[in-house]
Amino acid sequence: MKKILSCLLSATLLLLLVVNAAWARSEFTLVGKIGMDGAGKIVSDIDSREIEDESLSLSFEGLCNLNRRISMGMGFELQEDQGYLGLPIVNGTLTSFNFTPIYGVIRCAVPLESRRVKMFCIGKIGVTDFDATTSLGSFDTRGGLYFGAGLGLLYRQAFLVELDYSVHNGAIKVLGDYYDVTYSKLTLACGFNFNL
Repeated sequence: MKKILSCLLSATLLLLLVVNAAWARSEFTLVGKIGMDGAGKIVSDIDSREIEDESLSLSFEGLCNLNRRISMGMGFELQEDQGYLGLPIVNGTLTSFNFTPIYGVIRCAVPLESRRVKMFCIGKIGVTDFDATTSLGSFDTRGGLYFGAGLGLLYRQAFLVELDYSVHNGAIKVLGDYYDVTYSKLTLACGFNFNL
């Protein structure tokens, strides 16, 4: 249910961004990306482990092009459940978790000589929803702060490749107390820009 509400909120914010861009007569860009998440690490007050399995994520962003070099907007990401055995929880083990961030994004172009390829830097900050499930059922969880940074290449204003590092914060309730959880990951994503 939380994921559905997060997606609806994101879609509403993107719609408002499109309306605002049309009102201001600025160029608007929709971005769709699929990413391979790797080199992850989950740290909590209970345990800390490296995550060796790769997973997929799907991201959507709406950007208003403020000028030729700077774009700002909103986005959200859907992550595949991480199968993670080994974080000991009372009466079971944490078998899967995921984060669903909603964020503001800024993309700044780096000057290059090429007309076909453009390089850009990315900054993201927002909030994230956290879900954790064990073999015994779901845990009471809380989302938290999300932030990330990265670099990307845009080919012919349409195809893009990005490398980002992001950090997701949340909390999980065990025996009546909340324990902080931080998940950091490196994502290699490719996708398309749709200029409207």
